[in-house]
Amino acid sequence: MPMHAAENLTDVLRGFRAEPAGFVRENLHRVVSPAPLSSVRESLRGYAAWAAEVFSASELADSRVSAPDAVCVADGLTNLTKYALGLDPHVVARAADLPETGQLDDHWFLWYRRPGDTDDVEYRVEASIDGGASWSSAGVTLEPILANDFAQSWQAHYHAVLGEIVQFRLALTLR
Repeated sequence: MPMHAAENLTDVLRGFRAEPAGFVRENLHRVVSPAPLSSVRESLRGYAAWAAEVFSASELADSRVSAPDAVCVADGLTNLTKYALGLDPHVVARAADLPETGQLDDHWFLWYRRPGDTDDVEYRVEASIDGGASWSSAGVTLEPILANDFAQSWQAHYHAVLGEIVQFRLALTLR
């Protein structure tokens, strides 16, 4: 199986939907169900194992379909993003599968799910308070809120100055 130069490939997700404060209060530490992942061949690890499981032999031979930076369906999400979030690259992602943001007063939150066995991706949450002109993970607190053998749910928190508008993005880097 050809593997493509994927080291240090970075993908960024942004533009998450924000929920009202009541939703944030009710779901601050909600439990989410794990994304199903079947077992793969033992000889492969990480992205290569996932790709071998989800792509056919002809798709694996075509980097326009199976490379980490390829987009397999018309949702605009790369294979790296689908892999990092535990999604099927052949299916258009639903809004419920993607990270969510919320705000409660001057506290801003981002929640996302990821597979429990994805150890070759760096997940970094960054915030912007200037409309996306600059991004930083400074001031962003990231904590797991659910972890088991199948999935992990994470919560990022940013405490802003009252009245400040915060945007989040999830930067994913394949190592």
